[in-house]
Amino acid sequence: MLLNQLLDEITNARAPLSVNELSRKLHVEPAMIEEMINFWVRKGRLVDDSEENMSTESDSHCGSCSACPESKEGAHAASASRTYSIPSRKR
Repeated sequence: MLLNQLLDEITNARAPLSVNELSRKLHVEPAMIEEMINFWVRKGRLVDDSEENMSTESDSHCGSCSACPESKEGAHAASASRTYSIPSRKR
């Protein structure tokens, strides 16, 4: 199943993989890769590192700086550099 192949690629990668790299490896459009990654985030098998970082930042974004997710430039930069990781197992 393609979803499992994606998870295996991410889990076994020795370095971070971009959506485009995963797209080429799995012969799937980048938009579909993003949807499959979102599926695994919802299921708890992947963690969106940018969401964890944003939860520790102040909520007082004005939307006018490039760091703000609300600004066009910030939103593009955030999606381009978004990273995901395998959640650590709690014992």
